[in-house]
Amino acid sequence: MSALFQINDLAVSFPGRDQTVYAVNGLSLAVEAGEWLGVVGESGSGKSVSLLASLQLLSATSRIDRGQVWFDGRDLLRLKRRPLREILGRQIGVIFQNLANGLDPSMRVGQQVMEPMLAHAICTKPEARRRALDLLTELGLSDPERQFERYPFELSGGMRQRAMMAVALAAEPALLIADEPTTALDTTVQLQVLSVLQEACRRRQMTVIMVTHDLGVATNVCDRVVVMYGGQVMENAEIDTFIQASVHPYTQGLKGSMIPLNGTHAPIQAIEGSAEIFHQVPRGCPFVARCPVAFERCHTERPRLLSLADGHEAACHRVEEATARVG
Repeated sequence: MSALFQINDLAVSFPGRDQTVYAVNGLSLAVEAGEWLGVVGESGSGKSVSLLASLQLLSATSRIDRGQVWFDGRDLLRLKRRPLREILGRQIGVIFQNLANGLDPSMRVGQQVMEPMLAHAICTKPEARRRALDLLTELGLSDPERQFERYPFELSGGMRQRAMMAVALAAEPALLIADEPTTALDTTVQLQVLSVLQEACRRRQMTVIMVTHDLGVATNVCDRVVVMYGGQVMENAEIDTFIQASVHPYTQGLKGSMIPLNGTHAPIQAIEGSAEIFHQVPRGCPFVARCPVAFERCHTERPRLLSLADGHEAACHRVEEATARVG
């Protein structure tokens, strides 16, 4: 099966007055039709930057140094503004991370849900209104007629998030990219919103890429997980393998940092240090400064993404050496 959406060797940087920040450093990933892919990692690992760059949605201060992004047989990075706009919203929907910026404060909610349908000439205005009301109802907004006429600032955080989801789903896109879709919500509302989003996307057989720093979110809704650090893939695994048999030290560190919810009192094993800002492309493994099992080779040679089993890959010299000894 060929990938619906594929990023090949993407590199993104942010040139500054004194020095450049290298945010994405050779990222490659793919998602199949109908799959839910979770892209996880700490803040600063390059998750959002890589996905926004792939859609040409980053600010003018960014620079795409190399790479390809394939969707429907076309490289999105080579498209001009007009053909790209025909794809965004119609074939690819996006739920943005920032609730404050995700909706236009000067437009009524209903108008914003209708806009993708009208902009892409999917239906007439009366039909777009009916569809928008149905979508607001489906996504759990009570009294949808009233919410349709309100402005975003009149809605609660959870209601605004549902409205943003409605805008992203309005044109029935084949692919949805959800960038930290519940990060600003409290836990109870987060679970409700995720459940509604999951049901709506499954009903439409939609392909979803979910960017999140929350492993609990990824393991509950995704079919596969890509772990990122330093703008690179550290591990790629089906969800059962990710939960039971992940091997990369960074992945294990992320899992060890989670608060257990099973009643145990095991101490939390935090990862030492914090996510780095790279002012030059990492020569070796980007995680080397924080890795508890790093050795000399990790500083000087970038680990290749090693295939361990069907659908399971990891980029780690320790894992490579252990695999070689077993083989």
